[in-house]
This record gives sequence, structure tokens and C-alpha cells, in this order.
Amino acid sequence: MKSRTGYYALDVTDWRKRENQELNAGWFNGLAATGVVFQAQPILPKAQGQPATVEIFVDPGTISVGDGPDGTYSMDLTFEIAALKVNGIPEHVETRSASGNVKATTYRQFLRTGIPMRVEMPLTTGRPLLRVMVRDNRTGHLGTLDLPVTIG
Repeated sequence: MKSRTGYYALDVTDWRKRENQELNAGWFNGLAATGVVFQAQPILPKAQGQPATVEIFVDPGTISVGDGPDGTYSMDLTFEIAALKVNGIPEHVETRSASGNVKATTYRQFLRTGIPMRVEMPLTTGRPLLRVMVRDNRTGHLGTLDLPVTIG
């Protein structure tokens, strides 16, 4: 079989599996993704041994929103937060999903305040780097942000 120089094709039977593997391996590479815009803020634990919390607010203007039943709005997001060691290897990863249909009143609230997500994250003592990723599963667009924290 011949093909033009530089042509590359994936196996059609496992493209979804490969896409997820590349996504999970690739977003740790340190390059910022800006396809989904969001704010994130770490809230450090008050006592030793308690988890930190990361508050995230996604700009709804940067995600795909579909029409749901009965005048609702359909969204599908994945949130991942990784505590990275100094060498860039993930020490701990938390994943959350937010998908479904929201009423028009809730959607209007999201337009004013952003789409909220709170994730608890166990952290060890030191200076981990938190890499926060938000993925719009309807489009595949990503947003990433690095948050340096000191636990002490």
C-alpha cells in the first residue's frame, strides 16, 4: 500500500482508547492549554493531614453547550488535578466529571459566576505543583493551569 510522504493514520478500531491515553500522558508535559478558560485557587488545609481544596470556576463562554430536553442546557466537563513532584511525575491525581443538563436559571447563574467545581486533594508536606486541567468533552478542548503551593 502506498501513501503520500508524511501521511499518518490511526487504527480506526481503537482511536478513542488512543486519544484518551495521549490526553492522559500529554497534559503532564508542562505546555499550557488555553482551549477552556478557567480560574483556580488552592485553599490550604488548616491542620496537618487534612486535604487541600482547589476551587475552580470555568468560563462558560469557552465550552460547548448543547440543547437539552425541556429547554435545558447540556454540558460535559472533566476536571483533573495532579500534584506533581519536583521531577514532574504525578504523585496524586484527582478526577471529577460534571455532565448533564442544567435548567435555564442555573445556566444564567453560570454565565454570571462561572461553572463551579471543588476538588479535595491530599498533599504531602513540601512544595508541590498542582496542575489543573479542564476538558470540554463535547469538543475535546483543554485548559490547563499550574498552581504552586507550599504545605508545611
